[in-house]
Amino acid sequence: MSASTSAFGHPADPATQLGPVLTEAAARRMTDAVAQAHREGATVVTGGAEIDVVPGGHYVAATVVTGVAAGSDITRQELFGPIVTVQAFDTRDEAIALANDIPYGLAASVWTTRLDDALALARGAEAGLVSVGAYSEGDLAVPFGGWKQSGFGGVEKSLHAFEQWTREKSVWIRHRS
Repeated sequence: MSASTSAFGHPADPATQLGPVLTEAAARRMTDAVAQAHREGATVVTGGAEIDVVPGGHYVAATVVTGVAAGSDITRQELFGPIVTVQAFDTRDEAIALANDIPYGLAASVWTTRLDDALALARGAEAGLVSVGAYSEGDLAVPFGGWKQSGFGGVEKSLHAFEQWTREKSVWIRHRS
């Protein structure tokens, strides 16, 4: 799947790769963020606008924005939409600093063919989930939770989720008949 050939549609359709965003306001937030980045000098390679796919749904075209300035609003928001920003860097440390220069830390993905870079970036990322060479929410057996201002401060999925919602207690009863 590429951004320009993404299959948009109804979420119940198995052929759908990208469904609608949550609300009309969410779609507007996304397109406004892309427009602002463009005004700041970034290049919108593809997408950036709402598209009409299924009546009643709010769809935003898969969007790639390059040349994004460090600290740009589009990199500092949790947009929860089909938008990827591309920022240039020279060193691993600079890449980690760029990735962590946001108030959120739900998830990150690292795309590289070098395992040493992948491991260093995964270790340095301030995020509750780091995927390498893919994007995934992981498996139900693996804990998932946001860092910083992401999530609700707990862990979802896995046995670790039970631990935060329960307390251990032992009860000893000596019973005589």
